[in-house]
Amino acid sequence: KKIIQHLMMSGQARVYWDIDYVFLNDPYHDAGLFIRRFRKEWRQYAQHDFEWITNDFSAPKNITIIGTPKTVGQAKIAGEIIEQIQESGQSLDKTALVLGEESLLIPLLYSLPANVGSLNITMGYSSRNNPAQILVQKLFKLHTNAINRSEKSYTLYYLEVLDILTHPLVEPYVGADELIETINKNNITFLSLSKLFDIQGAAPSEYFRLLFERWDDNVGAILARLSAIMLELKGFLGNDEEEDKISKAFLYSIFKVINKLINYHEAHPQINSLTVLHSIYKQVIDLAEVSFEGEPLSGLQIMGVLESRVLDFENVIITSMNEGKLPTGKTQNSFIPYDVKRELGLPTYKEKDAIYSYHFYHLLLRAKNVYLLHNTESEGLDAGERSRFLTQLEIEKQPAHNLVSTIYNAKLPPKAYEPMEVAKTPAVMERLKEIATGKGFSPSALTGYLRNPIQFYYQRILRISEADEVEESIALNTLGTIIHGALEELYKPAIGRFLSLNDLDAMAVLADDEVMRQFVTVYK
Repeated sequence: KKIIQHLMMSGQARVYWDIDYVFLNDPYHDAGLFIRRFRKEWRQYAQHDFEWITNDFSAPKNITIIGTPKTVGQAKIAGEIIEQIQESGQSLDKTALVLGEESLLIPLLYSLPANVGSLNITMGYSSRNNPAQILVQKLFKLHTNAINRSEKSYTLYYLEVLDILTHPLVEPYVGADELIETINKNNITFLSLSKLFDIQGAAPSEYFRLLFERWDDNVGAILARLSAIMLELKGFLGNDEEEDKISKAFLYSIFKVINKLINYHEAHPQINSLTVLHSIYKQVIDLAEVSFEGEPLSGLQIMGVLESRVLDFENVIITSMNEGKLPTGKTQNSFIPYDVKRELGLPTYKEKDAIYSYHFYHLLLRAKNVYLLHNTESEGLDAGERSRFLTQLEIEKQPAHNLVSTIYNAKLPPKAYEPMEVAKTPAVMERLKEIATGKGFSPSALTGYLRNPIQFYYQRILRISEADEVEESIALNTLGTIIHGALEELYKPAIGRFLSLNDLDAMAVLADDEVMRQFVTVYK
């Protein structure tokens, strides 16, 4: 600040301010707070003109304030607005989509119309929700727990194995459908490494081996394995599909983190155990961001609030216009009390709000069509009150502004559901007779029919059974099947004759063995 003032005093510099009359001449408008201070405090403006004050904010503008429940609703509406802009014949080169919250990026990318073409993402995306990072985190969990259970046998827990096998960066490339089916069908809760590879088959892929082969306490080898997994994944992803390009950007950010950890390990041999490595990884990953590459001069521009500084667009869409997001509100990051800061001229939350206010109003300054999206839910994780900027726009509305407020809700059908009818065709009647003349209708089947006839039709007539899932503790219906099966086998020899006490005594002797046999058959 002092250097610029000195250059101005000596006639070697001129400063051009990007500010509007509306913000500068209103003593209470936060968007002009800093520039009003400069005009008042800098002595140079006693002799020099205060240059480049514009009058663009008062020009005609279409401002639409749209409220919708939850974050995903905002992403969907933003996609629809972009589609409308395209249909009206306008180019997306002069359109900016500004995200008040970075976590909205992924749902937004999936909500964009297919014909958007080129787009440029100029914002950092936290690695916390990065699919590649989630995969690495799950690998740490699987192998750390396996070592803690038994270092010798290296026992894996089925849920941790399935978590990795069904991950979107693993499932399409590893070919483990039979393995997943075998685990679910045979109720395998814990399995050794050798058993896992036996079930997978004689020649598991290189990618499968990299994921599941044993981790030792050799930190260098673990990092080399993670690096190899990232490179193997890169080979599966193409360069043509937009989704693959995004996945590669996620992958590259984690690859850089792993390389950084390899350098740390070489410089600091104290990182000598899996536990230490995992804790360092968690700290490093919190600071890592995904950087996207795009074409900055063409196509739709997707950016954060701070990335939009000093840029002008004709069409502006801003999401997350809620308190705590835009502006960010009060955050106490200092031990210095507010009054002390004011006395010493230190920045407070008021100055922080003024910065966001300037960025927000600068986006609106030369725009012709503005869409401001906010979450109507005031409670919940990603909720907050409607932003004060929206209220300010409504109260201080300029005469030439066409301002419309609307609420979007999900379309509800006039009927919750249409009644479903199943005709008793000859085939259905034939199946009912087959059940009746075979095992007959059990009490649970009849109860099920009374409670939900459609479920009875699916399960008993069409024979559509529920998908197999691993039962860690025996379910009540499984226990019932075991007991019924055991009783049936025990009573079979007595069919067609009166029971005697001797028959019951003989059954009691065989009962334990029969129940065990049923357990093996049904519960595996």
